[in-house]
Amino acid sequence: MNRRSLLSLGLVTPWLHGCQSERFVELSWTEDVALHDGSVIVASLRFIYERIGGPFHTDRFSGLILRDTELSFDAGSPSGRMTQLFKRQRPMVLERDATGGWLLVLQGRASFAPGTKQPDWGPDQNGNGQRMARLQHDTFVLAHLRDLPSWSMAPTF
Repeated sequence: MNRRSLLSLGLVTPWLHGCQSERFVELSWTEDVALHDGSVIVASLRFIYERIGGPFHTDRFSGLILRDTELSFDAGSPSGRMTQLFKRQRPMVLERDATGGWLLVLQGRASFAPGTKQPDWGPDQNGNGQRMARLQHDTFVLAHLRDLPSWSMAPTF
């Protein structure tokens, strides 16, 4: 094998490896979530990341950005099992308030991707990219972090 063939092979191999990588990477699992009252619920999480940049990354997870997060859990009566997709948001805290309602603290970037019909999660509420949502019927809607009970500040996910 001559030098030119080795050089060509050395340049083409990383390019081919990059072409084999999928654009979107999905990670999912179920997790036990301990609530402040000592009860435990099971939540399913699914994160979808998009691979950005070219094929020349040092590892397979560099250049990934969060696109979607899907949260699913049994909210009890009357909502039952609920599933909701959050654009560019990551759940941090899932808790019940004093009235039995569900609260969710999200952390992420920007409110929603242009052209989507996802709810606008509004501006950053505390300087750390966090927003709060409250479950109404079968959908989380924007609420404010100032309404979050102090006992529920510890991350549950």
